[in-house]
Amino acid sequence: IAGYTYDSASPETLTIGIDSEKNVITLYYTKRSDLSYTVNYYWNGTTDKAAESKTVENQTFGTEVTEFPIAIEGYTPVSSEKQTITIGTGTNVITFYYYKNVKLTANSSEVTYDGNEHTVTGYTAKDNENKSVEGLTFNDFASPSVSGTNAGTYDVTFSGAENKVSEDGLYIVTDTVNGKLTITTRSVTLTSADAEKVYDGDPLTKHEVTVTSGSFVTGEGATYDVTGS
Repeated sequence: IAGYTYDSASPETLTIGIDSEKNVITLYYTKRSDLSYTVNYYWNGTTDKAAESKTVENQTFGTEVTEFPIAIEGYTPVSSEKQTITIGTGTNVITFYYYKNVKLTANSSEVTYDGNEHTVTGYTAKDNENKSVEGLTFNDFASPSVSGTNAGTYDVTFSGAENKVSEDGLYIVTDTVNGKLTITTRSVTLTSADAEKVYDGDPLTKHEVTVTSGSFVTGEGATYDVTGS
């Protein structure tokens, strides 16, 4: 009998008589207690181990056993629900699946002011071993993006990315780092021309100024007065 081990018979021997009601042997069995079950902890959708599997010995046939997902550094369980199985004579297995934790870092850029609008968008991803994950995409939040024209610093921020799962079902976002678009000022040096005259009490003027370093953006410039006395 599957799941049981023969124990004894009563009576152990029997002489068949004419009374059929007395021609009875009762056999006794005990439940097997040499069984086991295994708990696996796999990266979601794979058989790659997030942690070593465990095997629990000396289990009794027909009993129920319950396990919960364990905490594994760098991973998040797909479900926190417990699992229960009934011990049988075959393969007794409980499997928990986990996402790999991933950190997203928004892209950054630094440019010099040129009068044009600049945009930074997108992000990079690193997994729980600090390895880059290429081509990681999500359906549940927009890629971070910011645009700016004038000199200054613009934050490239995430919105709603925490705890979102990647399209391939392998990764979950557990950390985000914002980026920046930095537009630096454009340096231009103006130099006025030399002039001289004999002092007469009137201001000395010579409206001649040249750009001796850097340049203005097309269509832009500066207004100035040049006076002396």
